[in-house]
Amino acid sequence: MCDFNSLVDPCGVYNPAGTKTDMWLAAADHVTNVPKFKTELVVPGTDPGDSVTIGEAYTMASGKYFKKFKIIAQSGKVEDNLVGEIGGKTFESMFTFQIAGTKADQLEFAKCIANGCVIALPKEKSGQIRNLGSKDDYAWIESISLTTGQKSGDLRGGTYVIKSVQGYPAPVYDSALAIPVAP
Repeated sequence: MCDFNSLVDPCGVYNPAGTKTDMWLAAADHVTNVPKFKTELVVPGTDPGDSVTIGEAYTMASGKYFKKFKIIAQSGKVEDNLVGEIGGKTFESMFTFQIAGTKADQLEFAKCIANGCVIALPKEKSGQIRNLGSKDDYAWIESISLTTGQKSGDLRGGTYVIKSVQGYPAPVYDSALAIPVAP
């Protein structure tokens, strides 16, 4: 059983909902390591949250990188839901977001990612980066819905849901760590 820490912030603390427009995505087989949580490092972390905070950066296969994507503002969210029977509870994490457009390259992206094994790093509005999937326990595309829209003001683009089941809420990727992106 975990030690309970003060979980209540004082009134007026900045607590924005949703994600920023930046997110990073990599093919799981392009990653060469499974980063450890801060509590698993040689000098383990002892701060509250360290058991769900990744304390090592990802390393990538030669010539492979995370790709940075811009999503539609106000469209991103990460949900962690407890599921399962008594004694077998686990967390399912889902990152829902939208990408504008239905041009050929955007349709090709949807086609390519549809059965992909991925690692997703969405950035919350608070600045905290969440991590869905890993090299040996990848996330996948749960659903994609592409639309041209019907009338002015409708979305023309895609709504994507990336899902992972890692046994715990989608962990935090320490923002002090580098995200390996193409130079």
